[in-house]
Amino acid sequence: MIHNFLRPRLIGKDSKMSDYLVLVSAWSGLTWFSLTGFVLGPIIAALFNTCWDIMGQESQTSKRKT
Repeated sequence: MIHNFLRPRLIGKDSKMSDYLVLVSAWSGLTWFSLTGFVLGPIIAALFNTCWDIMGQESQTSKRKT
């Protein structure tokens, strides 16, 4: 029930983040940033996940060029 409430509002339906990552990031956001961290935690986790994917793609393309 919480999954149906949290996920669309915090992350969106089309994100590739796992349910566990959304839960952990919301929980750690609450502990680090209090009430605003409930929103900031998943945003920071999604940003980190996106940057990680971009760096992985760039790494693969640079290996193919050499």
